[in-house]
Amino acid sequence: MRRISGRIMVLTMGLSLLLAILASCGAGTTGGGNTGNGTPTGSTTIKVATDFPVSGKDTSSGKPAENGAHMAVDEANASNAVPGYKLVFVPKDDVGGSGLHDPSVGQQNIRGLIGDALVAGVVGPFNSSVAKAEMPIANKAPIALISPANTNTCLTQEGDASGCSGASDVVRTVRPTGKVTYFRIATTDSHQGPAMADWINQNFPG
Repeated sequence: MRRISGRIMVLTMGLSLLLAILASCGAGTTGGGNTGNGTPTGSTTIKVATDFPVSGKDTSSGKPAENGAHMAVDEANASNAVPGYKLVFVPKDDVGGSGLHDPSVGQQNIRGLIGDALVAGVVGPFNSSVAKAEMPIANKAPIALISPANTNTCLTQEGDASGCSGASDVVRTVRPTGKVTYFRIATTDSHQGPAMADWINQNFPG
């Protein structure tokens, strides 16, 4: 239960970041008014998508994250977090025929979402391999990806100092336009590894 609650909390943080971006973008626009009770009138629809493995063998990883996002969207609408806009939740499943997360399915999901002009951003994906496949497509669109779980250092860093040289140096591939459209909340492997080693040394000396 603690692990599931933690995933939902982190996912909600990712969606909150997306909502903050939407709020700042809409601050100077004219839209529907307000009834006085927090409910926007004549509101404009914005779709917030998710892309997680929510079926097959990965259900235990992806479904709590999807549920957290759905809850955050519902709460944002209830509190009128983005004045003048109604948020619509659009969930996608990136599990393939093997019953596991599939980068090619993730790519198909992103292409489909890009084709919908109402989609403002995607919370996800959950797995770094899926992110690597989706990022170039999303970057060219452009559409924002905000992952609560990706830890692969080389998705956002490059060079020998980061351990991202040679075949692992993929930043220019996943960011073809040179603009940043991918964000993550999870700590990268390059930070998690040393932190875990320090913890083990401190708690299990010798």
